Amino acid sequence: MNKETQTSLREIINYLYTDEEKHWQAEDRPDRHIFCDIMRLASWLEAFALKSD
Repeated sequence: MNKETQTSLREIINYLYTDEEKHWQAEDRPDRHIFCDIMRLASWLEAFALKSD
């Protein structure tokens, strides 16, 4: 994955993270909330970026 793609994905994930974070509450079954998927995706992208450097 090239740097431009990583940057675009990071921007999209950051937007979604910020948008969904305000709707997320711990009592909402956090393992099934889209915010949790976004957090996992952000972690994966960060790990991928570190590995490819």
